[in-house]
Amino acid sequence: MCAPFICKREILGVISVDTMSSRHAFNSDDLAMLTSIAGQAAIAIKNAELYATVEKETQTRTQLARYLSPDVVEGVLDGQFPETRW
Repeated sequence: MCAPFICKREILGVISVDTMSSRHAFNSDDLAMLTSIAGQAAIAIKNAELYATVEKETQTRTQLARYLSPDVVEGVLDGQFPETRW
């Protein structure tokens, strides 16, 4: 029995469980529970990814702010470079 890890229409993985006993085969309630667990796991995985992204950007922003003006830092992080006036 398998259930996908899906968060916001993005498949993050799959969980699979098996049984060695034919007498205790999985039923629709088991699948519903596994699907629910997979959904919660997908949300936790996505939250961990987002947290890591925010941490990395915060670290980058802090390092850049030591040497550059706030406008330049924002431009670098946004992928745009402010115009330089001579």
